[in-house]
This record gives sequence, structure tokens and C-alpha cells, in this order.
Amino acid sequence: MGWDANRGVGTVDEFDGDPGPLDWMGDALGYPLPVGTASTNPPDGLDPWIMSMARLDEVGVRDALRARWAGIAEKGPAALRETLLEFRPAAIVVLGDAACLKLEGPAGGAHYLGAPLAESDLEESLAAFGCSDCLALREFYRNFHGLRDSPPGESGEFISPPAWETFEGFGWPLAEDDEIWSSAIVLFVALNGDLLLLGEAGIAWAVMARGGIRRLHDSVNEFLESYAEFLKRGEGLDSYSLISYKPAARMLGAP
Repeated sequence: MGWDANRGVGTVDEFDGDPGPLDWMGDALGYPLPVGTASTNPPDGLDPWIMSMARLDEVGVRDALRARWAGIAEKGPAALRETLLEFRPAAIVVLGDAACLKLEGPAGGAHYLGAPLAESDLEESLAAFGCSDCLALREFYRNFHGLRDSPPGESGEFISPPAWETFEGFGWPLAEDDEIWSSAIVLFVALNGDLLLLGEAGIAWAVMARGGIRRLHDSVNEFLESYAEFLKRGEGLDSYSLISYKPAARMLGAP
């Protein structure tokens, strides 16, 4: 039957062509959008917001994302919104009972967006770590929860607030000048083991190979504005990618 005009632009009623092969990504499995025949449907019980994308085409998914993100007011999350709306929605990726949306960048590479976090869980975590007044952090996690550089099951992810830990819990030895970062929240774990920290002094990298701290920005908004530009390069986020690519490195605070 193909496209059914009565169902509206950006939706699929039946898809009688080849929906494309399923895509193994490590332990995760990708279902190309729009999901087609019953033989390639994702399993039942996945997050309803993620599954609402299953029968949408690229235009439909972008429209859904644009509607979800319409209320963003902080400049950092707003910049990230504009960047990610340029990405191509490609697949629903499933690992166990977790699912995310695969977004392919115009310069190559892919990023993955998770299911929305319950508002109560977000507010409880912000309060527990003294971040209730950080509007940019709240908007980031309210709208981009589960954002990651790699498929589920691998590193390269922004940590979900209910799983936040402080840097001191990772057991890294710190120079005296860096001890102020011991109580910082670990926001992101890179594929190479680097940790992105949020503390009283701003945003910083904890660089695994050096065992030291590299401060980046004063605020979450500043970081997210720079991160939005960095994503356009099609690279995964870690301290070495910032250093090796000098325009992005200067943008994100590296010398």
C-alpha cells in the first residue's frame, strides 16, 4: 500500500517495500525508520515516546522533535536544539528494554537521544546535588535526556541524573590545586574514559591519561553552546578530540 495520504504527511500506514536490514551496533539493534513490516518491529514494552517515532519518516520525526523542544528558553539548550534538528533521524536503537533515537549528522557520525526522564526524577536529582537553580542544566536533561555519542551499552554518554556521582567517587588522585573538583558532578563519560565535570568552578575535563583537570567554561550554557557547534564536526566528545581539532579546541576552552 505504501504511503497513505489520509494519515498525514510524515506517517506510514503500511510499508510494503524493504525497510532495510536491521543494524547491529555492538549489543544493540537498530530498526531503520520508518519501521515497516511486522518482522522488523521493535519489541513491545519500549518507551512510548520513542515508539511514537516508529512509523514516522524523517520529516515527521523532525516535526515531533521540534514540537517537543519548542519551549526551550536557555541559550545553550536552544543552540543544541538547532544543531540536532539538522541531523537525520535514522533508526530506533534497542538494547534490552531501553531504546533511543539514532540521529545521523550532516558531517558523518551519529548521536543517540534517549527517552524522556520523569520530571520527578529530574527535580529530585537536581535538588540532591544543589542544582535546582541551574536552568540550563534542567532544560538540557528535560529535553535531551540520554544523549550519547555511541549506541547503548557503550561509553560516550551524558549520565542520567538519577545515576549521577561526584568525581571523588571515581578515586582519581588529585593535585592540591584540583581538589575543588572532588565534589563535582560527573556529567559525561567519554569513550576513552575522560570525564566531564560540573562543579562550583564551572565545567572541566578530567583527563584520564594525564590524571589532571582541564577547565573549560564558567557555565552550563557556555558549554552547551560550544558543544552544539562541536557536534557539527561529526566527532565523539572527549578531551583529545577537542585538542586535535583546533577550531573546536579553542571554542571549548583548550589552549
